Amino acid sequence: MSDFKNPNPISNRRSIGIGRNNDLIIGVEDGQAKMKLKDGQKVSMTRRPKSVKIKISDDELRNLAAAPDVIAEIVNGNAKYRVRKFSNSVEQGLTIPVRIPKDFDKNQGIKFDVDFYITEATGPSAESVGFKASLYKVTPGNDSDGTFGDAVDSNLTAMTYDQHVIARTSLSSAIDCSSVAPGDVCNLKFVRNVGIDDNYGQKVGVKEFNIFYETDDNLNFA
Repeated sequence: MSDFKNPNPISNRRSIGIGRNNDLIIGVEDGQAKMKLKDGQKVSMTRRPKSVKIKISDDELRNLAAAPDVIAEIVNGNAKYRVRKFSNSVEQGLTIPVRIPKDFDKNQGIKFDVDFYITEATGPSAESVGFKASLYKVTPGNDSDGTFGDAVDSNLTAMTYDQHVIARTSLSSAIDCSSVAPGDVCNLKFVRNVGIDDNYGQKVGVKEFNIFYETDDNLNFA
């Protein structure tokens, strides 16, 4: 399972007191920075944007019933890159489970964009490519199945590119995460949005999906 959390936590738990009477407590728990006042009140902290790259070779990615081609290595002179090609005529997709960290700000949701290559000889001419993403959440102790919610779009419009050009879609709006709690597992689904925001009549080679979220600006050292 992919994890938004820092893969190299500083320590399991430690803290220090600041001030004459240790009125401000600052610490690290499971790699997450925590601050609170001695009386337990929360301390306002700056919200920090974070991102996670889900590479197309990630072992946790799973095929939908209609899935992109298997991983292929493309050679372009000194450049070599690995992609999975998504069809221009069939809506193909992948899904991946992601654990939500303790400091996740559900009010800001999850946004995404897609890095992809023009892999085919016929490049786009003022044409567009689009993807969409959706999710459902599972709280530990519950059935892993669920229904995906409303999707958000990430597009690149009016492209005129040659073969082997690397491109990136625009940053999407936020996927609704209002029901998501820290520690939940979100199953994310990524699909090429064929025939809606996508009129480029060739396959495209996806390199990675990029996930963006924000941490809560009121962290509580528990």
